[in-house]
Amino acid sequence: MQDMLDAQKDLQSAVDSSDPKALRNTIRRLNRLLSTQPAKINNRLTSAARALRLASLTQALGSILGNVQSLDFDAEKKKQFESGVSGLTTLSQTLTVLIDSHDAWQDMDVELRRIELELERNVELEDFEMSWDDLKRKTAVLFKDVAEDWAISIRKDAEGVDKGLAAKNPAASKTSWLYQIGCEKASVM
Repeated sequence: MQDMLDAQKDLQSAVDSSDPKALRNTIRRLNRLLSTQPAKINNRLTSAARALRLASLTQALGSILGNVQSLDFDAEKKKQFESGVSGLTTLSQTLTVLIDSHDAWQDMDVELRRIELELERNVELEDFEMSWDDLKRKTAVLFKDVAEDWAISIRKDAEGVDKGLAAKNPAASKTSWLYQIGCEKASVM
């Protein structure tokens, strides 16, 4: 985190002094940080969430619930316990889906950064097309059935990239960054 704060100060200094070299260096450093730090944070976050072991807990509580049902306890307390086990099971399942989705979005971000570097180095359109097909396949499942505006926008931008590539139009690579911007918006939702 300190690296980001230092880079922010350097960026402000470069802007204030109108120093193009310092600005380029700071932007490179920020890009480097942004290409590594989110993945590190994601790993820590998902590891902590997985360490909760909610599935094991719900399984154990489910076994206890089975035993409690046969005992002569207050019916209301049994119902409360059953409701708690059910809620925890739902929470566990939802958390698993969210962790998997978050990992997929993070993977997509890494892939987009790799493609961006390729495009900056003016790689051949065929190389971009291979990367694009892979990226499109991986990300389509993330918003396939989502009807929100951000998902519709991403699908529209993806279609634009497909059309540009089909026409062998190098400008399609620029359209792809509209796709990235849409994906970045979605990843903060």
